Amino acid sequence: MTFNRDFETLIAVILMRYVLKSTFYVALCLSLLPFAANAIVYKCDVNVGPKTGSAITDLYFLTYDADAKTLFVEDGLIQYFNKEQPMQANIFKDTEAQLAFSWRVNAKDIKNQRTQLEFNAVFYRQTNEFALSGQAHGYVNKYNARGTCALAQ
Repeated sequence: MTFNRDFETLIAVILMRYVLKSTFYVALCLSLLPFAANAIVYKCDVNVGPKTGSAITDLYFLTYDADAKTLFVEDGLIQYFNKEQPMQANIFKDTEAQLAFSWRVNAKDIKNQRTQLEFNAVFYRQTNEFALSGQAHGYVNKYNARGTCALAQ
């Protein structure tokens, strides 16, 4: 089974609407304000291309609170499907070297068909590298991308 073209079209529209506009970046920054004062916010730039799939965006924000052991993820896809709110990730590895986590986004394509997008990511703390993969539930296509993270300014 191949990836649903209607879903890819919807994702492309979302990315044009939310990622390419400067208001998206303002909304991201403002939405991060309610987190704890000791939370660390990373801005992750991802290299996207034809092999990364349309569900992986080029910009992610990670808000990590070591004391509370929580991580929130935000990108254009999450902004669109999660009512402009960051999404809490499931941390499954938290060491000095890396932070590995996953999250799921409930989405609909342009024909109003529901699907769940599953993402796994690793932030390598010593090198600031970021690797992630994504897959729509029920489809065989799996997309991967890499990038780098820096403290958000």
